[in-house]
Amino acid sequence: MLINNAGIFPQKLEKTREGFESQIGVNHLGSFLLTNLLLDKLKASAPARVLHLTSMLHKNGSIDFESFRGEKPYKATVAYNQSKLANLIFSNALARRLAGSGVTSNAVHPGAIATDITRDMPWIARKAVGLIFKGVEHGARGPVLLATDPALADATGRYWKETEEQTPSDMALDEALAKRLWEVSAEACGTAG
Repeated sequence: MLINNAGIFPQKLEKTREGFESQIGVNHLGSFLLTNLLLDKLKASAPARVLHLTSMLHKNGSIDFESFRGEKPYKATVAYNQSKLANLIFSNALARRLAGSGVTSNAVHPGAIATDITRDMPWIARKAVGLIFKGVEHGARGPVLLATDPALADATGRYWKETEEQTPSDMALDEALAKRLWEVSAEACGTAG
């Protein structure tokens, strides 16, 4: 089982050491690279599962390849939504590539959870989020279900919001967009396409 759960939400433009806008770099490219580095081990360990934590906000996202290096004016929510859409596109593309291998790939939105992802927000916003968002125990329910439920052992290329299967956005299912995102991500990470 590999669970990709990296997530940051900086309010100002930050870049990774490699020069990528930090949300696409951490939230997507980091998971893309780690998963690709572990693929042979996952296949050898089949049956195996790969789980990508995403957000329902992927539905508000779009992929702007020109923004990956921070070339465009930065808007934190736009960058976050893009990175979460990239997570879901990657999850679906990985499911297609791994068909028949015994390794599944699914995505889950854990819910609005009070975590440290809001650490860069103003103090009052963090407090408000803490009052509205749910606890991490609630957020773990969906990922634990997908990671352990024997009934979902063969489920792949699917998306859950918490513990309920949902239909993702049309962009998340766009195979041409997935192919381009995979190519751009592989080039950015220095992995084979």
